[in-house]
Amino acid sequence: MKIIQWNADGLKTKIYELRDRLISKDIDICMVQESKLRLGDPTPRILGYAALRDDRKALNGGGLITYVKLSLIF
Repeated sequence: MKIIQWNADGLKTKIYELRDRLISKDIDICMVQESKLRLGDPTPRILGYAALRDDRKALNGGGLITYVKLSLIF
């Protein structure tokens, strides 16, 4: 099983970079901090992965999102 963590420092503009890395390295679980998504933002999707998300509610910045390969039971 391959698990990585990544500090995105803003995920909206880097989702394609992340997607390419997950696919090319065959990553099973990716935990992203500093997604900087807000409550009204759509969840960035990556084909073949489920997304679990927790935004910072009071301040700018922060936020967590975990991508888990759909072939895994969780």
